[in-house]
Amino acid sequence: MIESDKGESLKAWVAFCFVGYLLCLGSEGSYGQRRDEVRSELERYLHNLTSLKNTVSPIFAHFSGMCKTIVQTKIRYHLRGVAEMSQKIVDLPTQPAFVIRPVERHELEKLIEIYRSGYEGLEEYAETDEKDIRDYLEWLYEGEPNGFLVAETESELIGFISVHTDWWDRRYQRRTAEFHELVVKRDWQSKGIGKALMMAGLDYARAKGCEYASLWVGEGNLKARKWYHRLGFEEVGKSWGVWVRMVKKLINDV
Repeated sequence: MIESDKGESLKAWVAFCFVGYLLCLGSEGSYGQRRDEVRSELERYLHNLTSLKNTVSPIFAHFSGMCKTIVQTKIRYHLRGVAEMSQKIVDLPTQPAFVIRPVERHELEKLIEIYRSGYEGLEEYAETDEKDIRDYLEWLYEGEPNGFLVAETESELIGFISVHTDWWDRRYQRRTAEFHELVVKRDWQSKGIGKALMMAGLDYARAKGCEYASLWVGEGNLKARKWYHRLGFEEVGKSWGVWVRMVKKLINDV
């Protein structure tokens, strides 16, 4: 081997050392023991590099085989990880299929059960008598039928929202889209139904030319308060001891 060939081989071997070292550092899991063994061997080669100029070729061949083993093993573990992740994705529950549409008056009776289910554990902020609930739903519908939306699966109603877009906010002396109610049946909560209803209600308010949206939420309903915060509502005051006022600007908020 002429001297220039030795120099090029040495450079290539050093490059392989570096790549192999990085591969070993990145190896994890059950391959960890083999990783430590290979790392020790690599460090030993690197430490004695200056004395190996005359034996580059055999070491290079040996190390090439070692690197091949490392790469093959890492690829095998990577593919196995991909397969496991694919299986997890397949096993994940799918987003429930539902539609959002304006309620029909004859369906108000069905919403009584949803109302009670949604307020379970929060009865202090809700109507509890069946007649009062029925009258309240009728009042919501009469105020703005097109702003009373329901979420529906193939077989049942699972939630509703009511917004009056010509409401007068006495605090700020301006028109607002007042969200009077947002309820999702208990066993359908935390599945994106409430957010979809709220987004539909906000879109409806914007289409009606509203610049602001507002609502009242129970002071002790911390989960709902945080949820409204994430949607861009801000707390602006309290009233009647147990209610918190929240407002959201709709212009330039699409």
